[in-house]
Amino acid sequence: MSVSTDLYNKLAPYYRKYSEKNALYLEKVNKLVCEWLPNTPFSMIDLGTGDGVRIQKIISQHDPSPDPIVLVDNSEEMIDLAKNIQFSHICQQDFSLEGFHLEQKFDIVCCLWNVLGHIDGTNLKQALLNMKNLLKDNGSIILDINNRQNIKQYGKHALLNIWKDLLFSTPQNGDIFFRMQSDKLVIPSFVHLFSKKEIEFYFKQAGLSIKERIYINYKTGQREKLSYCGQLFYVLGKNDRL
Repeated sequence: MSVSTDLYNKLAPYYRKYSEKNALYLEKVNKLVCEWLPNTPFSMIDLGTGDGVRIQKIISQHDPSPDPIVLVDNSEEMIDLAKNIQFSHICQQDFSLEGFHLEQKFDIVCCLWNVLGHIDGTNLKQALLNMKNLLKDNGSIILDINNRQNIKQYGKHALLNIWKDLLFSTPQNGDIFFRMQSDKLVIPSFVHLFSKKEIEFYFKQAGLSIKERIYINYKTGQREKLSYCGQLFYVLGKNDRL
């Protein structure tokens, strides 16, 4: 069992309440996702879906609804919660592994709230390749990640990260070990925070091109003009030149 799987198995009963702490940010991302959903029949998969409640809320605000809608997570406890979501297919798999494969292709591939930051760095490129392989030729990958150079959110730590990225750039620069707390539960946790340059390098390696890039304030949910002021929201497509 991976560290992230163990984390989300323990967090599952408290996940709804934990996510409410960032409601303004999550709601803004939800609206941006809806803007990219087709107005004609389409298929959709949500990778790292958690309890599935969020993606259900997103599709409930859009017409037509996706058919099918597939929910994927590697946490057994989260999958048990996601089974309560109607009109969806549930898949307990780790999409960052080389052996991950689904026959179907999708118009929309979602991977939200820094799911990529919980993937082991050695598997990140494979995860992006798997996402690309799930995508129809004209489809879109929609994701957002936490930006370690986000000064408005991380303050002096972000300034230190910028300095480290300039002078001592390593794949481990964004690795964060912390204690996640929800109610009385405290869970030793790990996450990777990306820089804009870093994640866009991985996109290019995986043969993905950027359709849209938006910076979002993590506290207010407002759009920001500079990458140093927000988290990173992307819409990606296949790069036909690769």
